[in-house]
This record gives sequence, structure tokens and C-alpha cells, in this order.
Amino acid sequence: MLRMLGDVAVILILSAMVAGPPLLTRGILGWRPGWSGRAVSLVTACLVPTCLVALAILVVMRTHSMTFAQCGIDACGMMIAAAMMLASVAVVVFAVGLILNARVLSTIRRSAKAQGANTTQ
Repeated sequence: MLRMLGDVAVILILSAMVAGPPLLTRGILGWRPGWSGRAVSLVTACLVPTCLVALAILVVMRTHSMTFAQCGIDACGMMIAAAMMLASVAVVVFAVGLILNARVLSTIRRSAKAQGANTTQ
């Protein structure tokens, strides 16, 4: 599948998976400023992995609905293995999203405190 997409497309997809949660964190903080940092981090870190897990579930469901003749020698097993790998990638993307969100939230809070300290002087 990666060969069909090309190197640039793979880099864009991976960067969207990694850069998506911090950008969404900034957007949600502007939209819902009363939310706690933990809620914002969990919501934004869950969006991309949820889509990946849903795709993995669809692949498994499609595989289970195939007949033996449609599977060939080992195509169904390879599809299920790919779905499991996609689910494991979703766990890694979730963890990276949480870490990046924590950094973004700490940076936003530090800059807000610094601006508050500058305005009171």
C-alpha cells in the first residue's frame, strides 16, 4: 500500500497523524476555554486513533465476510495481520498525541502566565 501512495503522501499522512492533536488542542482551547487540560488532551489525542481503529475493524469485518474462494491462499490472514498492525499504530499515535498535547498545554499556560505577569507590572 505504501508503494502505491508514494513517499510524499506517506510523509504527509504521518505528519498529519503527529501534528493533528497539538493543532486540535489549540483549537479546542479557543473554543472551550473552561475545559481542563486533561479533557482537552484526551479528546484531541483520541480523534486520529479512533479513525485508525475504525478502519482496522472494517478490514476485519470485510475479511470475515469473504468466502474461502475470495481469500485465496493467505490473503485473509494478511489482511487481519495488517488490521492488527494498524491498531498497534493507533496506540502509538495516541501516546505520541498525549505527549505532544502535554507539551503544547504547558507552553500555552507558561505564555499565559508570562503575559499576565507583564500586564500587572
